[in-house]
Amino acid sequence: MPERALSNKLREYKNPLVVICSGILIGATFYFQNIKLIILISLCLISLILFLFFKSKKIILFVVTVILGYLYTVNYLQFAGPNIDQFLHGRYIYIGEIKSKANNNTFNKTYDFKLKTIQAQNSQKKWEINNCNIQVTGSKYEEYETGDIVQITGRLKKPKSAILPGLFDEKKYLLTKNIYYLLKADNGSLVFLDKAKSAGITQAINTLRDKLLSINKTYLNGEKLSLVNGVIFGSKASTLSSKLKEKIRNLGLSHITSASGFNVSILAFGVFALFGFFNYRKKIFPTIVCICAVLTYSAIADFSPSIIRATVFIILLLLGNLFDKKIKILPGISLIIIVFFLFNPANLLDIGLQLSVLGFLGLDLFASEAIGENKSWFLNIFYQSLFAQIMVTPLIVFYFHNIQLLGLISNLMAVPLASLILMTGLINIMFFGIPGINYVFQKILFYLSGSFIRWVNCLDKFEFKQMFLPSLNFYLLILIYAMVLFLLLAFFIRFSKIKFFISLFILILAFFTTYTMTDTGKYLKIFFLPVYNQDSVLIMPPKERPIYLSTRPQDFHHQHLKEFLVLSNCSFNTISYNLKNKTKVYFPSKYVTDEKNKIKIRYKNLSVDIVKNYIDRISSEAEYIKLPLLNKKDPSLSEIFNIFPKTIIINDVKKLSGKSKKDILWLKSQSLKSYLLSETGTITLISDGDKIDLTTSE
Repeated sequence: MPERALSNKLREYKNPLVVICSGILIGATFYFQNIKLIILISLCLISLILFLFFKSKKIILFVVTVILGYLYTVNYLQFAGPNIDQFLHGRYIYIGEIKSKANNNTFNKTYDFKLKTIQAQNSQKKWEINNCNIQVTGSKYEEYETGDIVQITGRLKKPKSAILPGLFDEKKYLLTKNIYYLLKADNGSLVFLDKAKSAGITQAINTLRDKLLSINKTYLNGEKLSLVNGVIFGSKASTLSSKLKEKIRNLGLSHITSASGFNVSILAFGVFALFGFFNYRKKIFPTIVCICAVLTYSAIADFSPSIIRATVFIILLLLGNLFDKKIKILPGISLIIIVFFLFNPANLLDIGLQLSVLGFLGLDLFASEAIGENKSWFLNIFYQSLFAQIMVTPLIVFYFHNIQLLGLISNLMAVPLASLILMTGLINIMFFGIPGINYVFQKILFYLSGSFIRWVNCLDKFEFKQMFLPSLNFYLLILIYAMVLFLLLAFFIRFSKIKFFISLFILILAFFTTYTMTDTGKYLKIFFLPVYNQDSVLIMPPKERPIYLSTRPQDFHHQHLKEFLVLSNCSFNTISYNLKNKTKVYFPSKYVTDEKNKIKIRYKNLSVDIVKNYIDRISSEAEYIKLPLLNKKDPSLSEIFNIFPKTIIINDVKKLSGKSKKDILWLKSQSLKSYLLSETGTITLISDGDKIDLTTSE
């Protein structure tokens, strides 16, 4: 196999931009994955030792950027972000600008809101706020437009972290959108004040978008029109039914209805070729027109993150071409990642960014190498789909815990059809207003979109479209990618057999060693959940049925619990127990017992008591005590303890009475560790009976 092209591309890893990007990614990863600082220090020390042997300045650059990446992430997210915690849970008047179109739900609307001023309800006291974006949930009957300056009355709260490990994390998702708070608006409280200075531009973009989306309405309707608009302008422009969306997602075709780099590159190539034909001697005019077209398209696609990434890269390529400078792939991608990181380190959490970068690397490094001089259309599509799938599959398993088994087959037909739909749709827009030409192109779109939907419906009839897998921890994900890259490089670049098998053996040994060290199946795990106005505890004893304790077990979202147990590779049925139950229950567990007023959990040196109510005084020698919800009629906490424990956990996620607030203040004043679930989020206790690890989700 030829190796020159791939070898030359891989040498780009020595480029300073690639080194800086690698250091930043590693430093930020240590923060986001809560990896211990001692490991970060060890990594830097090992790198410095390597510097003593190899005397390479790039090693020093790498160490410095790892440390700076970590410090910048910590500083930005903990200190540089907005802090308006003083207004949490109180009712205030919020004044600012609506920054996005509303997402309609069954009972309300949600939209992004740039906060400028907070005003007290009963006085003229105001607080000016800078650089604070919040997400508002308001009445679905209120009408407003992007760019409106409005005032809203409501209560502010913080986004929630995942209630159980591996489930949807609202806090991290909103961080990627630079949103730090949520606002629940009172019904009918929205008052229009003014239009923002940029409202004219926003209105013009919205009007242009609406006109472009309606171009194909003459001859297309229903799912076909939604599909065409989705392929051309992305998922925000698509109104596909939930049933068809699910089919597309199960077949691994979601990327087709998401505006991405493919859309931008097709548009840029077409515009540049068209205007280059009329001005073939110079590159300046077609380059300027092409950049304007790409920026306009980005605005119409609502500046989605994937479009912004592609737009920046395409503009770099165009400027490089203008000055006869070839843009190298790895440094170019590294520069984009660095820019996104500097604007907001949380951008690195964007799953779309991670998938698009990995997919693009698979296409550029390996698919292009496999294709070589081959001009077969079928093989080109096959190799592109194959290597893109190989690169993104481990990450999909890490986040979504499933594999689309028909993903490779579905893309073989769907990608060419989507390409034709995109090119035909863009040409139809360019010749908009010429009835004869529009009729021809819309007829072509009619048949292409129909063929795409028939292909999806045909594959959807297969029973086994996807396979669900247990959750994959971060360390195993890194080792899987190391193994995938090693095998791909070994396929394209010649290794000696001895080096190949030794390297493969080391990777496999590292994988199984890491799996053994990080496998928590042999540990007892307890999750104290911050469910509103009810006590909720999930106990997962080793090799026994999970036990779910709650004051209202029937009200909890069992789908969340079921999904978590699947991700944890737990095949046992859950035992549900009502903490209000006064009769004694015998649990089929050697670690959990029911006593008069508490549930006792004992596992070697671990001792946890879950108190049911405040009827009796609390006499417990357990190291951890979970107290029930605080109620106004219960006795004061200062009166109920015969023995003070080392650690107290209490769920205060509810509307607290004045007495309950005094109890919490008293609890904080005592010389013991107290955890309030409203502050900590989900508390996880993991123990092998000797060592005890307590972590919080916030």
